[in-house]
Amino acid sequence: MAKNTPYFIDKAQEYPGRKNLEQTIDAGILIVGAGMTGISTAYALSTKIDPACITVVDSGRVGFSTTGRSAGLLVDSVEEDYSDTSPEEYNQIRRGIKGIVDAVETENLSCALTRMPSLYLASDLKEQVSTVKREFEARKEAGFEVELLSPEQLQEQYAITAYGAMVNREGFCLNPVAFCQTMAEILEKRGVRIYEQAKIIGLDEKRKSALTLWGNINYQKLVLTNSSPSLENNMLTGRALLLSTVAAVTEPLSPEQYHQTFKNGEHMGWDAPEVDYMYFRPVGENRLLIGGSDRLTSLRSARNNPSIPTGKDAQNVRKLFEKTFPHLCKVPFSHVWSGIIPASIDSIPFAGEYKPDHYVGLYSPGLPNAFNCGRILAQFISGETPETRLLDEDRKIPFANRIRTLTKYEPFTTMANNFYFS
Repeated sequence: MAKNTPYFIDKAQEYPGRKNLEQTIDAGILIVGAGMTGISTAYALSTKIDPACITVVDSGRVGFSTTGRSAGLLVDSVEEDYSDTSPEEYNQIRRGIKGIVDAVETENLSCALTRMPSLYLASDLKEQVSTVKREFEARKEAGFEVELLSPEQLQEQYAITAYGAMVNREGFCLNPVAFCQTMAEILEKRGVRIYEQAKIIGLDEKRKSALTLWGNINYQKLVLTNSSPSLENNMLTGRALLLSTVAAVTEPLSPEQYHQTFKNGEHMGWDAPEVDYMYFRPVGENRLLIGGSDRLTSLRSARNNPSIPTGKDAQNVRKLFEKTFPHLCKVPFSHVWSGIIPASIDSIPFAGEYKPDHYVGLYSPGLPNAFNCGRILAQFISGETPETRLLDEDRKIPFANRIRTLTKYEPFTTMANNFYFS
């Protein structure tokens, strides 16, 4: 029977736990949440100010929340196609990817970072072929190393059944929990304090005090990230959403199955549908990760049982797997879990100062966005002029963006049950 533990979290149990917060402490800068956004904020700040002034707290373990349930993709167009992305937005995503890669190489982090080409598939309706071709033409004109494959070429070279695909030679993937855990070790050596199992149960922003079960944290500046306890009632609720996604990892493939699947070299991929899009990648040990079945959800529903997917969602991922890789249809899953993707309506994170000395880095879809969000937050906090205002937490989101988002995620079913927009 498949485990409901996220694969990267299951593989990270060997990391020793950190000390819990057991008394009232003072913190120059308190960062709530030790996922990709929180860790990247601390990392960027540690090069700008005295690291001993930085304290990071997490209600669970470092990297075990939203980040640990992700697929570990470092690519520039899973959330939005390159052809639909503004130049400034695209540049910021690329900065996030480069920032993660540079951090891994500079700090010598052990997190299975791998450069890997990707496939953009037209896997369902024939109309999706035009979407893939449009993306191919836009990237080719911009100078990307891309190639368009016919269904026959796709089957012959990659053993994938679809109506066609674009091959993009750029992209990376990594173990997201290992990145956060090993980066946390670097930060602690610099003097950053990191506490696990330190849930914030209340905030007194006027007195600059965060309440935990074991005492207060008196801070000078506060940063709330995706893992913070204030998401449900924060000022951004009307401009953001939560998506529930399901992912699975196979049992190890046989050498023959692995060779057939990756005979043209290891690769990752995702497809063109806006609803029920699918993504996949190899994760080591001759295993394949596959995910999809995105739908809107509420924070309350997401936190009731965040790792166990509904039967319908789990079945849907299984169908996507068998349809895409028919030669693997009898391979069982070893892990099946659900995860939460926090996202703004326009797929751009919110980062900024929402009141004096109080900052948010919220709704960061994708690891590159989350890392870049931390970098921008560090610029705000250290008194620098942010290089971009694209991520401003008080930006206006056009009505057209709201409607487009509503139509992407089962608007007539999920929205009826979990009305999330205010």
